[in-house]
Amino acid sequence: MGDVNIKSNDQDRAYTQKQKEFYSRIRILGVAITIPLILGMGPLVGYFAGEFLIVKFSWPNDFIYVFIYLGFAMAVYEIFRIIKFMRKEIKQ
Repeated sequence: MGDVNIKSNDQDRAYTQKQKEFYSRIRILGVAITIPLILGMGPLVGYFAGEFLIVKFSWPNDFIYVFIYLGFAMAVYEIFRIIKFMRKEIKQ
């Protein structure tokens, strides 16, 4: 018969805990990398949505600034949600 490698429960739990901590850090890093992208894409989406609505409904061109600011505001809101998620992930 061959050698049987039996791990104790403490070693198995410690290895699992280390794995969970590693993947938690990778998840936090992945989410944190998206913050600059979201901050840049919010005003761009606002611009293109505003441009579409201005052409579609013949609104004055000054409304484009409103949509850019709305896009930026929604990007900031999403970043706060991401930070809240990251804080919750760190506490676990």
